[in-house]
Amino acid sequence: QGDVLSPKHFKRFDMNQSATQPPRGLTEADLIALMDKHGIGTDATMAEHIKTVLVREYAIREDNTSIFRPTKLGLALVDAYDRMGEQLNRPDLRAKMEADLSLIASGAKQKDAFMKETLITLRRVFDVVYDDAAKLDQAMREHFLG
Repeated sequence: QGDVLSPKHFKRFDMNQSATQPPRGLTEADLIALMDKHGIGTDATMAEHIKTVLVREYAIREDNTSIFRPTKLGLALVDAYDRMGEQLNRPDLRAKMEADLSLIASGAKQKDAFMKETLITLRRVFDVVYDDAAKLDQAMREHFLG
């Protein structure tokens, strides 16, 4: 308490001008770990999910490496879904459906109950997206037209 720092306490400051860098992209291993953590996919389907992301051009591999970067389309979709408040870009909806399918496979849940719940959920999501389509249009304009 009461100590005072003066320039003589510091040997030397090097000030370098630089710019912030974007965060490192996710690798395929990172994506698989996140999918596993959130209960999305199985060992047999995770590669197919990643392939779908690439085929639909939501993300690309950076310079033929294993690092993924979002495309304008991927960023616009995430932005639009966030604006809609429906969290379609979050793992919860898919993870719940996959957990319910596992329960059906083990006999702990009935297929008819799952179908009813899922159709209600998907109808609600459809209605939100339909009603908020202008938010999707706006996000696309912002990301593609600047």
